Amino acid sequence: MPELQIYKRTVFSMIKGIIGAPFAGVVAVIIASFFNLNDLVLAVIGVVAAIAVLYVTLVTEDIRVEVDARELRYFKRNKLREAYPLSNLGVGYRTRVERGLFGNEDLTLKLLLLDSGEEKSLDCSSLGTTRFYKLFETLEERTPKREEEVMRAE
Repeated sequence: MPELQIYKRTVFSMIKGIIGAPFAGVVAVIIASFFNLNDLVLAVIGVVAAIAVLYVTLVTEDIRVEVDARELRYFKRNKLREAYPLSNLGVGYRTRVERGLFGNEDLTLKLLLLDSGEEKSLDCSSLGTTRFYKLFETLEERTPKREEEVMRAE
């Protein structure tokens, strides 16, 4: 029986967001300065932009995916958001990766519920590409094999 596999966001993803937060504040101030606002308003805009990026990094991107022999479970902010039996699941994915130090990774796990034909999407961007592809491999091994193409990339 396959053991439980747990996939969490990468430390690099979290650090990138934490380091990027002050830069986001500076960029917001530079853009807002074109509108001839006073210094207090510019400071507030910069702080709000930095806090928004920190919030997204520390709270919104906090995901965990668990896969055992029978089920896939998707957690967001340590709360179970969705669970799917593997016996009723077809898997695919859509990715868009921009390289570079602060490159953007859009990694979406596509799920097809075989009994209803309904498609679901799970944002797995904060897992990073290596963990995302390991998750996908695990799911491919543990879900039913189908002759025809289950999902197509968009």
